Amino acid sequence: MQIESVSEHAGAGPDLKRTRRRKASSNGALDRLPPHSPEAEQGVLGCVLLSPNECLREVICKIPLPAFYDLRHQTIFSNLAAMHRDGIAIDVITLQQRLKDAGLLEQIGGIAYLSSLQDAVPSAANLSYYLDIVREKHDLRRMVQTCTDVVSRIYNHNGDIDDLKFSVQSDLGDVFGNHAEDVSRQVRNLGDIVKVEQDDPNELIRHRFLCRGAGMVWAAPTGVGKSTLAIQAMLCFGAGRECLGFVPTGTLKSCYIQSENDDGDLCELRDGILKGLQFTEQERQKALANVQFLTVDDIAGPDFLHRVVEPLCRDTKPDLLWIDPLFTYLGGDPSRPEIVSPWLRNHLNPILHRYAVGCVLIHHTNKPPSGKEKNTWQAGDFAYLGSGSSELANWPRAVAGLRACGSHSVFELVLGKRGSRLHWRNDDGSTAYSRYIAHGDEGIYWREAREDEIPAKGGRKATGTVEDIMDALGTGEMTTTEWQKLCESESGIKERTFYELKKLALERRLISKSKLTKKWFKNP
Repeated sequence: MQIESVSEHAGAGPDLKRTRRRKASSNGALDRLPPHSPEAEQGVLGCVLLSPNECLREVICKIPLPAFYDLRHQTIFSNLAAMHRDGIAIDVITLQQRLKDAGLLEQIGGIAYLSSLQDAVPSAANLSYYLDIVREKHDLRRMVQTCTDVVSRIYNHNGDIDDLKFSVQSDLGDVFGNHAEDVSRQVRNLGDIVKVEQDDPNELIRHRFLCRGAGMVWAAPTGVGKSTLAIQAMLCFGAGRECLGFVPTGTLKSCYIQSENDDGDLCELRDGILKGLQFTEQERQKALANVQFLTVDDIAGPDFLHRVVEPLCRDTKPDLLWIDPLFTYLGGDPSRPEIVSPWLRNHLNPILHRYAVGCVLIHHTNKPPSGKEKNTWQAGDFAYLGSGSSELANWPRAVAGLRACGSHSVFELVLGKRGSRLHWRNDDGSTAYSRYIAHGDEGIYWREAREDEIPAKGGRKATGTVEDIMDALGTGEMTTTEWQKLCESESGIKERTFYELKKLALERRLISKSKLTKKWFKNP
């Protein structure tokens, strides 16, 4: 029999050997233990038992139940989540009693195993590290299972090759494409959602104005300082500072993708902001460490998202992703929903969800309204500030924008969507949906507008002319402060108005500044 067998396959020996090697390789892969880390799973549960209020919410938000490979750990985690949802205090004793009542205590190893979990970690400080390992192993297991199923289907397929290709692409897309889990695994009961009362790990800008996995559109007219405003927010958030009424939940890491500023521009913006906002050295170091940028101008459309954005989110793990400007990377007409909607909803959204990132799209505003229309806009109307399809108002969870108000340096910062969540207040305590901000007096940065800079109702500006300040200057010399105070006392010209008029006088070459005395004088 042995000789006959060899004789029958003579001439086909190499193919037979390859077949045998394939089978051995396939069986070996199937026989291996799937990727998992018992230590990391124990670490996650140990952190929860040590600090349930601080840790459990983060675990629930970041990994699904199947991420635990050990069925004992799945049982423990599902009961911890249920206890949290029901408002039951969590410790080893209460968890033990719950498992005992459900007849599950012995299945998970008894009280001795629960106690060992709590003893496995010295503190809850390393929770994020353990979570990353558990999530990574879960992803690897899904890859192994999917690829194994695909290989088996290929070998056993006898039908149309195009049908096979389509099914294989679909299955691989579930793992490597847009779907983080099989649909059946994503289904949850509405009652299982845990309400986070405080310290929500998904919150980025208070009070849930912007969260992880969500997007925001920041719109402004061309040339007013959109990039400056964006970089200022990144630096402030990187140091854990408020920025013009936007309050971060803590120190946030930003990744900035841009196409319009060269290194010289970025240096000027960076240095102007740090100096103008008087960052301390400690704040400066922290802010710069938490802002990374990439200049990209040679790719657009969905390819930009999958070849640039996704690798960046995966490798740099930012809290906030900034894309400046949207026009560069959309890859089509922004007024066409069939271009905008898939880019936002089917390509960008899954990336934000997969890597738990918040996104800010820097965008241009529509042509400014005029006449009566301009003064009758309400807060909700400002959601449509961004130029193009209404999807740019429908998709984002939040919208903010700058609106001109008759000045070259003062603008109205308007909240078009979810504005009440920032908790801005008017003088009477009512909710405010806008505030006035201005260019820095010296240097490139944004600041809160002073009271005398804010236009009166109806758009009237403070009185004063270039001739008024020239008359105050007379024939002598004055420092800027002396000149400004004189104009205010004699002509009632407010500080902001004075600086605007002085700028006009300088542009018209009516005045000069002495290099020796550092005082201003009229040109002959």
